[in-house]
Amino acid sequence: MRSVLAGAVVALALSAPSARAAEAVVALQDSGINPYHQVFRDSDPRFLQHPSTYLPGYPASAKPLKLTLTGQKDWAAAVKKDCAVWRTVKRGELYYVPGTRIVGAISFSPQSTITCPAATGQPPNLDFNGHGTMVASRAVSNAYGGCRECLVVSVQYPANALETEAAYGALDWLGANTSWIDVESHSWGPLLFGAWDPTDRAFLVAGGPELARRSERNAQRHPAFWASGNGLAGRGGVLGAPGTGTAPQIGPSAFAIGGHDSGQVTAWTGFPPHLVSDACAS
Repeated sequence: MRSVLAGAVVALALSAPSARAAEAVVALQDSGINPYHQVFRDSDPRFLQHPSTYLPGYPASAKPLKLTLTGQKDWAAAVKKDCAVWRTVKRGELYYVPGTRIVGAISFSPQSTITCPAATGQPPNLDFNGHGTMVASRAVSNAYGGCRECLVVSVQYPANALETEAAYGALDWLGANTSWIDVESHSWGPLLFGAWDPTDRAFLVAGGPELARRSERNAQRHPAFWASGNGLAGRGGVLGAPGTGTAPQIGPSAFAIGGHDSGQVTAWTGFPPHLVSDACAS
């Protein structure tokens, strides 16, 4: 279960002490991203360069995804046009998309390699779910985003409770790259909100010490936002006020993000949050 709110407050990245407004980098651990969407495009010449030329600490080993951003009738046609490019994309490697504010895309999802020329299959980083693209657009969209000057990093992980190591791998990568990533945002959590498994054998059905350790480590290094309402018992405020306090991903240093509608805290986003953002359930 996911809340859409964690990504809505990433404009707080502007408060990151290590970055100017135009260089604040927001990383979202989610379902991937649609790099073809016009809301991520930017004609500034620097976005044709390697991000290491303007982001101190950015890995020089990152590779460009040279995609066809214009001239195609729809997303499917664009993917098919770039099939040969997507076929080269590897899980666990960092990429960037020239001509856009997507300065990072890395996948920990065990998706299949795309087959050409039919463009069948789901290559790493490409968002076939839609949630990751939605959250990223709410963060850094050049038209509607809360932080239009920010840059985005998509950290793809599987929306599968059994893929624990992949989720942990994504968190570990984020923790190792806080020198150039200013803030991270998460719209996911254990399925049984508030449940605790001290053995760490329940995967992400219930939270355990490994998730708590990793999330707290990252939150101590830079601002880390987590949706306050993930998990079955967190939806609609079913668990009530004690809920977030027992969520292992929301430790002492993390921010729990909820939502409000016209100033009223919404139950569907879960609570109790530390911060709320404008939310719509439609």
